[in-house]
Amino acid sequence: MADYPPARMPLSGWGQALRERLRGKADVINRAVPGSSTLSFTKNYWLDTIADLRPGDRLLIQFGHNDEQPDPKRHTVPWGSYRQLLELFVMEARAAEVVPVLITPIPRYLFSAGRVPETLGPYADSMRSLARELDVALVDLARLGASEMERKGEVMVRKWYMLDVDGHDTVHLTKVGAKNMAGIVERELVRLGLL
Repeated sequence: MADYPPARMPLSGWGQALRERLRGKADVINRAVPGSSTLSFTKNYWLDTIADLRPGDRLLIQFGHNDEQPDPKRHTVPWGSYRQLLELFVMEARAAEVVPVLITPIPRYLFSAGRVPETLGPYADSMRSLARELDVALVDLARLGASEMERKGEVMVRKWYMLDVDGHDTVHLTKVGAKNMAGIVERELVRLGLL
């Protein structure tokens, strides 16, 4: 989701691509920080983020990949601390008259018999459950992204990920992948009446 400098190309976050897609329609201020989990973001960046929001803003919230890391400074439990911190973001955004939007984690580049399994299932399920419970808008990018990846096929989608650049990265997106994921997010925001 984060912005990356030109020197890191083709690495690109979908939030970066969303800004390009929405130019002239909406201002996208991307506060995502590479490597952040809900826990580390809360400790290091949340207060500045919430302070900069204005009534009527949309706050797009996506975490998961770094929450599952064993590092105690980042690790959260899907149905425990992860959910609690997401709820904190939602409640504080609403208190600031900001519209929170929960977004499930993007799929990894992983195909099995033409299907894309959900590798962050407990985190995505926890977020889906919280969205229902609190009546929060949800962009289910885990499912929608997987569906689009299956439709496009394993060979084409490989170009969406940094795998061919470094030989092992099945999580981070290239500019091509970021544009595709951002397109899904944009369509869903329009469908939800938020854009």
